[in-house]
Amino acid sequence: MKGDFSRIRFNPGKQYTAVLEQQGRVSLDADTNEQAAINDYLRRTETVDVIGAFGAPEHDPGFAITVSGNEILIGTGRYYVQGLVCENRVDALPYISQPFLLNPSPTDSTLLNELAQADGNSAIQVYLQVWQRLVTALDDACLREPALGQADTTARLQTVCRVVASLVPPPQPSQIVNKLPISSIFREPILEARQNLAALIKENAALLTRAVTTPAANTTSVTALVPAVDCCTSMYGLIPTLSTGTMSASTAAAGSDCSCQPIPAAGYQGLENQLYRIEIHNGGTEATASFKWSRENGFVVSAITTFTGNTIVVESLGPDANLGFQANQWVEITDDSDLFGETPNSPGLLYQIQSIDFTVPSITLTSPVIGINTALNARVRRWDQTGPSATSAGVPLSISTPLILENGIEVTFRAGTYQAGDYWTVPARTASGQIDWPPCGSNGDLFQPPHSTLVYNAPLACIHWDPKQQKALVEDCRRFFLPLTEINAAAASNALHVTAMNWSNDSLMTADVWVAQGLTVTLDGTPTSPISNGDFIVTLETIFDPFQATNTGIGLASRAINLQLPSTYIRTCFALDSTITVKGPSISWTLPYLQAAPLQILTVNAINTGLLFGAAFGQYARVRVRLLGNTISSGVANGQLFLDGQCLGQPITNADGTTRIDLQLPSSTGERYSDFESWFYLAPTLLIADLTVAYPALFAIAPNGNLIGVAATGPVTGFENGVNPFATITANYRALVDTQVTLSLLDANGQASQWANIDSPVTIHAGEVFTNAAINVTGNPITNGQFTTVTITVQASITTAIGPLPATPVTFTLTGGSYEQIN
Repeated sequence: MKGDFSRIRFNPGKQYTAVLEQQGRVSLDADTNEQAAINDYLRRTETVDVIGAFGAPEHDPGFAITVSGNEILIGTGRYYVQGLVCENRVDALPYISQPFLLNPSPTDSTLLNELAQADGNSAIQVYLQVWQRLVTALDDACLREPALGQADTTARLQTVCRVVASLVPPPQPSQIVNKLPISSIFREPILEARQNLAALIKENAALLTRAVTTPAANTTSVTALVPAVDCCTSMYGLIPTLSTGTMSASTAAAGSDCSCQPIPAAGYQGLENQLYRIEIHNGGTEATASFKWSRENGFVVSAITTFTGNTIVVESLGPDANLGFQANQWVEITDDSDLFGETPNSPGLLYQIQSIDFTVPSITLTSPVIGINTALNARVRRWDQTGPSATSAGVPLSISTPLILENGIEVTFRAGTYQAGDYWTVPARTASGQIDWPPCGSNGDLFQPPHSTLVYNAPLACIHWDPKQQKALVEDCRRFFLPLTEINAAAASNALHVTAMNWSNDSLMTADVWVAQGLTVTLDGTPTSPISNGDFIVTLETIFDPFQATNTGIGLASRAINLQLPSTYIRTCFALDSTITVKGPSISWTLPYLQAAPLQILTVNAINTGLLFGAAFGQYARVRVRLLGNTISSGVANGQLFLDGQCLGQPITNADGTTRIDLQLPSSTGERYSDFESWFYLAPTLLIADLTVAYPALFAIAPNGNLIGVAATGPVTGFENGVNPFATITANYRALVDTQVTLSLLDANGQASQWANIDSPVTIHAGEVFTNAAINVTGNPITNGQFTTVTITVQASITTAIGPLPATPVTFTLTGGSYEQIN
């Protein structure tokens, strides 16, 4: 903080909770500021202990990310980041209109365009970037006191929060190229699926067995297969970069030049108390980094009103020579684009003063000013480095010899990495002739790490591109928390409870809906225990075909209509381990499919294929969901709450008059822990199993060239062989509800046929397995005045919850001709 402070003093290790004034003593800014630092530390620590590092209040969650057209929008509300409260008061705030994000590059529209064109597994990661900065009267005129002649008596500490986004490639090492089209999901026969699986394993063997070497303890290495992580999880794994370099400060020893002049004493030789600030200007290693320093903690600063060439006009040149600007001094010129640019808190450019004009007032520099915008709060700040080592790039670091500042003070750096903005403060006092080093309250080491402006990045969302819907989909990565008073609606029975689930108990669902929405259970508190497939258990109970191995080889499904069905069905139980995520109080189990790896697509396809046998005669697989109450919990030790998942059943009448068992939520039997269990029935995805045309070859009947009918190709007389062509669409099992089929006729170039059209859409009615679509011949194929034969392709698709799934196209031919030719 570059303010006019006597010293900056706070050490949480001392566990101070209050600064107490004593009577008759001098009041110091350092004491008041230490109390503010204590309060801030206690408040932030308590907030993190209650909420965690990141969290949004359940009833006013802020910074929700949405996409509208080509814009990223930011929702109102609050979010807590490392104990700092962040608030957005503008509803649907456009990404590019944020006050603390200037000229973002790339813009949100560019990012969204790049996402649409990028690899399907790429994503835009969106963070809430937060830090604190010092605000003075130059930044906020309201801080000046008119009664004291516009004096700036105090400064403020401001929390800066802004949303930043970047396009990232898919998580590694999931680099297997997905060569199975989405339309093949649920469609390929098991034999074909296995063949494809074998080919993919062979093709991608190197990637599937790729080992990643990771240093361990900086001495050895371990080799392991690194699994891919989902987008949100990878964002929470972001580790901030910290500086490793250190600095020491000291005073030079007394010496003699053998002259008759008095020998200066060792220690600080200045005539005023000062707070020296040593700040890294350009980051890097000790070999490339540079620094600047100020005896006034860098607080001598003035606003720039205009500039021309190498002359800047300023609001003030300071109250006096000590707190103003003079020739040969070095100054740093910045504006808000440095503070709020893509890299926050970036340093400005250093210039040397050539001369001062108090009448304007203005400062003439030794080189022209570039890259500054006076409309963005342009500033000129004084630094005090001098001599040949002081350059426009700052003073180079040195680890071999001490670097002399002034008045007997010297600094020494050690090898390491440094970031621009790292700083150390060194109080120097005339009463003792010493500097406060190592700093009072530090660990006592001579070499101290720097203070830094910590920039926190809180994950908000991942934006994915859905190629089927051709739009961006937002995955919310925020964490949520309930008010304490509401958490103990759950604690009333000392347990967590299930409050909602995204399926209906004892109901029927198709596989595409199951895959699209997953299984989500919502609790009345946020679980803190690890949750895996061991305690979120999903099992699939499919109908077993006991007749496939009989001598006759007759499967029950193929003879369901003609045989009397049995009263007993054999179910085979499979445990399904898949992706589990926890976001606030919600636990989700999902089957990835869009942009998933090929092996995942084949796995989902195999599950769907296993559902077909029972569906042929109206018996469906059962999915059973179980959450273990003795392992799912929130909190620790005596405050740990476990899941009380028991639910009572109640009969519900469906729209068709049948009944099912619903669960009464929230769950609770007053137990400390108990399991939650629910079930539903699962039907295969309704797909087109067969697409045929009634007449694969047609002949146009057109007396005198005027089309009046269609015949099957072959010898005909008159219109005795006239036909009404149609396509037949057959589903893989009887439709559960009325289902539309979309059809089209294409010519050899993939364009809509000019000779015929087809009824579309048509409906496969509930309980039916097929439907017909009439083909209407509208023209007589003629090329260059001659009758010709054209090939027409029939395409058909059913739209499911995972997008349209087409059937294998079928073709027929249409031959032009005339009635006279037939006869």
